[in-house]
Amino acid sequence: MRRMTASFGRVAVLGLGLIGGSLLHAIRQSGLDVVGYDIDPHTASAASGAGFPVTASDASAVHGADLVILAMPLPELEAALRSLAPHLAPGAVLTDVGTLKAPVLDLAREIVPSTRFVGGHPLAGTENSGWDAADPLLFRDAPWSLTLEHDTDLASWVALAELVCDLGAKPVPATAHEQDAAVAHARPRRGARADRPDRRATRALARRRVVHDRLARRAHPSRPGCHLV
Repeated sequence: MRRMTASFGRVAVLGLGLIGGSLLHAIRQSGLDVVGYDIDPHTASAASGAGFPVTASDASAVHGADLVILAMPLPELEAALRSLAPHLAPGAVLTDVGTLKAPVLDLAREIVPSTRFVGGHPLAGTENSGWDAADPLLFRDAPWSLTLEHDTDLASWVALAELVCDLGAKPVPATAHEQDAAVAHARPRRGARADRPDRRATRALARRRVVHDRLARRAHPSRPGCHLV
């Protein structure tokens, strides 16, 4: 398939279960150079046997990658970040695919503070799991939350949103707090004064408008209907 997203030259996917494996499939189909890694040798062997480039170490996977996707379970993220930190390329964009965003954002700010981190969560899945369940069409029409914080690098956010669009999904800007609150089925506070605007909400809305405008300006006929949710 013709390469669509020009923002990333090399992508590394770490963790090759259902989501990570599907990403490895889908990103290669989009025409990007992508490499995978999994701590489980059986999973790594299965992915390699299917014809995908899989490295023997996480350091090798992220070497030279300008986008690194963390697709391992949340309990493994801290160790993974500490292992990867010395090997990330300067200016690399880092994202994840887990449900909860605040814990990952805190870890990224602590362990890799200079990395351009954009938390992510594709609302996609099946009743099956693991590499064997990977499907390049898993993300088709799926909402994909991308965290947009006060310190988020907007160029990185837009580049990642473009890739999300290329995979057939729909980017959804949200703060980590908003994403986690939605997951917890949180509801608005009762008794909040309607005549007192929420400054954080106002700033978030302004940044949403900025990324919406940037996506619109960079729209391409190969991304029909790609828009923010």
